[in-house]
Amino acid sequence: MKKIIALLLAVAMLLGLCACGTKPKEFAVKEMKITLTDAFKERDLEGYDKSFDSSKAAVFVLREDKSQLGGLTLTLKEYADLVHSSNVNRNPGEVKEEEGIFCFEYDNKNEDTGTVYHYYTAMFESGQAFWIVQFATRQDDWAKLRPEILSYAKSVKFQ
Repeated sequence: MKKIIALLLAVAMLLGLCACGTKPKEFAVKEMKITLTDAFKERDLEGYDKSFDSSKAAVFVLREDKSQLGGLTLTLKEYADLVHSSNVNRNPGEVKEEEGIFCFEYDNKNEDTGTVYHYYTAMFESGQAFWIVQFATRQDDWAKLRPEILSYAKSVKFQ
């Protein structure tokens, strides 16, 4: 019985140490800040202003200056609808407002690896720009990572 208790305590300590391995870390992209964890590494990825990845998820950030919209004056909801319509080939769910964030979701299969990824695409607005912050994780992991990813999305702030 003592061996079982000692083994359970050792496992509990190990799990506690693993949980302590990630601490909140703030990342900046121009005037935007997002709080992820120190498990994320900053990367440059063609087509995005910045990306961040960890073993569990990836974050892709794109800033679209309002002056590039050809004189269109859009609300954030209208911009979200525009982004949604440009992704119609991915069969996204409808644009929804979730805890103050306009977003939509879809799944996409990587044909090279056969892995299906779940994408949570959130749109934001700063003074001079609209922002797309897209979170991706393996489809099988989405349900358990959803609360964490939503907290990342809610952490987005502008200077």
